[in-house]
Amino acid sequence: MWVSETADPSLVIGAPEPKRPRQGLVIAGVCALVLVVVLGVGAVFAYQRLTTTGAASPTSAVTELLDGLADQNLRDVGRYLSPAELDELKPVVDATRDYAAQQPDASQLQQDAADLLGAFSVELSDVETTEEPIGTGLTKVSLESANIAVDVDGAELTSRAKTLRDDYASYLRANGHDDDAESLGKEVTDARIDKLVRRLESSTTFPYHTTLDDLRREMDAADGLYLVTTEEDGRWYVSPSMTAGEYAFEDQRKGDAGLTRGAMPSGDGAAYSSPEAATTGLLQALTTFSKDGDLRTLADSLPAAERRFVDVYAIPLSDYDPQSVAGSGDVLTLDKDDVSVAADKGDWARVRLDDVQLTDTKDHSVVRVYDGTCVASSEQGSSDDECLQDVLENAIGSIPSEYMTGELSTLPGALRDQVEGFPYDQVGVVALRQDGSWHVGAVPTVGDWYGLLLPSLEKLTGSVDALAS
Repeated sequence: MWVSETADPSLVIGAPEPKRPRQGLVIAGVCALVLVVVLGVGAVFAYQRLTTTGAASPTSAVTELLDGLADQNLRDVGRYLSPAELDELKPVVDATRDYAAQQPDASQLQQDAADLLGAFSVELSDVETTEEPIGTGLTKVSLESANIAVDVDGAELTSRAKTLRDDYASYLRANGHDDDAESLGKEVTDARIDKLVRRLESSTTFPYHTTLDDLRREMDAADGLYLVTTEEDGRWYVSPSMTAGEYAFEDQRKGDAGLTRGAMPSGDGAAYSSPEAATTGLLQALTTFSKDGDLRTLADSLPAAERRFVDVYAIPLSDYDPQSVAGSGDVLTLDKDDVSVAADKGDWARVRLDDVQLTDTKDHSVVRVYDGTCVASSEQGSSDDECLQDVLENAIGSIPSEYMTGELSTLPGALRDQVEGFPYDQVGVVALRQDGSWHVGAVPTVGDWYGLLLPSLEKLTGSVDALAS
């Protein structure tokens, strides 16, 4: 439960200070982190039917979200997450739900895991926060102090752990992994579970009490902990991607005191009437970027959450010089833009690149993407032409045969089966519909690729387990 107060404002908050990386690598790392964060959130909420409500203030959004986490109520957590970012998770959420519908045992395992965590209880009290506006509709909420109490019901933990083990064994058998199920039963016995729970209870005095300061020291977060909130349609929400960007920004600013954030975007950006138009629009934005070197040209064609991330963090953290880009002479032209909708999901669509060609007017090099996953390139009399399936098959063929013995002997064949059966004709980019306009985004595209891979990942479980062993 919360007893929330607001302390006197005083902060310059940053992430723990690692060795400072080269600036050119920062933005790639941040973007990768953002993808992991948002796709992870999508997987967590795939089984939840969320309704976002937001809060009247940045502090309320943060405290309500943390209260939901403490209560292990994912629906309450989801109410205070940025709707713009949840929009981008639709492909991964849809794919996970569809897969779960075909795998009822997997859904039960997800519930078992939630029940296991439910044996623990967390209570937060005496929470103090400060707010720092860092942009229009963008506020950092820092956690200054809090008391934390954790308790556990040993009997419930023991019972739920055994249920999870039994259901996981059933899941393995249902998917043809009888040997793994048998090994699980031998290694995770009732006696071993009982012993682990007794050890937990004897090693820690429950309820266990700690403070936010203690957590900071353990996490080596000397500069503090915070979440970034955004205002959307007059309500405030926690933004995982902007929080990740802020930590990277504060870390980089330690070595560059003059670094400043970009401004939050104003207006709605580019407006595209269809998924195909959004895809072509992004390609045209790429050619415009090659002329003026302005990343905002590209940002305007992205979904709302990615657009604000690029404007506020990606542009300041990148080390490119717009003038050097514009003056390089490497101007791209879009010669072909044949695209088509491979799957229409209503509020998002998968767009296939049937035949897209870009030419560099400086050296006349050409890059052509066709049939969705094939790339042909030519430069100064030389040319190359490869498809994704060929690349994957060549990679499998390069695995040293002397390593593929015993249980691992089945791995190359299993990989080839999945490569041959993968739906290459479905691979594309994903466009989202937001406020009546379509935009192609990186996060929904990667989420969709994950969805296409899901069936193959399950079939490969046995061979991958052998590889891990």
